[in-house]
Amino acid sequence: MNDIPQIFKRKDFDPYQGKVFKIATYQGDKILSSQEVNITSKEQLNTVLEDITQFNTAQEELLKSGYTQKSILVKKLITE
Repeated sequence: MNDIPQIFKRKDFDPYQGKVFKIATYQGDKILSSQEVNITSKEQLNTVLEDITQFNTAQEELLKSGYTQKSILVKKLITE
């Protein structure tokens, strides 16, 4: 009897699944707040990055309209 090799499909590996990131809000060098985010997919990571980018862009607009650098907030994604 001939053994026919079986083909197993490997599950797609998602390097972001189960990763914990921290979103920190800064005012100058001072951390005002931080929260942990459990990332489950690359799509979720992209969404979080888009939200941070939108927040920081809005803060840059405030700076352009006359607010001082000290009053502007910045969000950063921190990996550990």
